[in-house]
Amino acid sequence: MINIFGADVLEDFYLELRGKYIIKAIKFDPDMFNEVKNILLKVGDKTMTRTKAHMSLASMLENAGSLNARILHIISNCISKLPKTEKSYVIAETELITNYLDPILSPMFHDPDSNRLFRWYVISNG
Repeated sequence: MINIFGADVLEDFYLELRGKYIIKAIKFDPDMFNEVKNILLKVGDKTMTRTKAHMSLASMLENAGSLNARILHIISNCISKLPKTEKSYVIAETELITNYLDPILSPMFHDPDSNRLFRWYVISNG
């Protein structure tokens, strides 16, 4: 993700989202954060495969609370879906939703155990 968007853009996006939407009392475990950061760095520099990254994140789920587990699911989805190279073309709506938005939004809102389903609807004007 850093190669595609740049560290500055991701940092700005993170700070804006954190300021608007993050509940201050909820904290991502610092040790877990460092483990995730190291996994992402290894995937980025190709010293860890995406499959091995998923396995590492899955093992972290055992000790994660429900909120940290959602974050780990989001990160795992992003590792699966996000490309490692920059796109040289305009990303259209379907690719944007499928590869960029759904991996992040789905784990946040989709919870079949609580009877809460996240669905994308096709709405046309006309």
